[in-house]
Amino acid sequence: MSSATPSAEFRITYDAALVEESVLLAERRLSVAEAATFRAERDRIYDVDEPDEREARFEELHGRFFLQLGLDRPLHEVLAERPELLLRTRRCRVLPAVSRQEEMADVRAELDAPAEAAPTIVVRMRPQSLLDGEALRTLLRRELLHVADMLDPAFGYRQELPGLDTDPAALDLLRERYRVVWDATSDGRLCRGGRLGTQARAARLSEFARAFPMLGESAETAFARWFDGPPPTHAAIVAFIQEPRGPGTADEARCPLCRLPTRLLERGPEGLDRDVLRAIERDHPGWRPEQGRCARCVEVYAALLPTRG
Repeated sequence: MSSATPSAEFRITYDAALVEESVLLAERRLSVAEAATFRAERDRIYDVDEPDEREARFEELHGRFFLQLGLDRPLHEVLAERPELLLRTRRCRVLPAVSRQEEMADVRAELDAPAEAAPTIVVRMRPQSLLDGEALRTLLRRELLHVADMLDPAFGYRQELPGLDTDPAALDLLRERYRVVWDATSDGRLCRGGRLGTQARAARLSEFARAFPMLGESAETAFARWFDGPPPTHAAIVAFIQEPRGPGTADEARCPLCRLPTRLLERGPEGLDRDVLRAIERDHPGWRPEQGRCARCVEVYAALLPTRG
């Protein structure tokens, strides 16, 4: 399904299954007469014998009520707030997400497009998220600011984190740190622009402190650098997540598992869950408990263990 856009050259398309499910969830918002009309039309379509024709009619019906219910408005409005995206991309595709963690925006080149063609924004949303306009606007503002950063040459975005150890646990930890810092700087810019409430600061600070426990009491000062500071660069974020306390900090060791700086290495097998120990030894055959591990690595391995009965 296509939706009206803020620019004649820009197109927004919605996945048909996402449109259908969101309309069925939002049906209760219709008046009694509107709901009766919707159900009557839908029931008649089931009588169409030809499968392609039947599917096309369902798509038309659901698309019409999707617009009538205003489920397209939040994305339309947030895109209009970012005219630079309308100039740098060709269209926006809205696809279904299975979980809250999958709800995000990205930018990519279309497979069938020439190399010089403008890229496409891809937004993934759960059907129920389309029903909560205010929460959706907040999420979209943050995600589309990320897209704007990706497309900004000054930001210098790279999909892969350069020069890092390939250990899966270490990469997962660094990606999570990157997300936390990027969200902090995004929310800071949105707050200063009047598009996000001031309560966002406390929420982001709490998340930041959890992601960087090695900072201790200096976490709030480090956080302010990102939340209150100018637009960041990809390279600056990468440098920070690798060495949050600064390069060459004297009182930091490096965890032999994730290779990241840590203020404390826990050594020996004492206090280490036996299943976590086995998982670490499986991924790091040459490692011994006496060499130490950081608390974050232990948390990551514990989280990856299957739930015990």
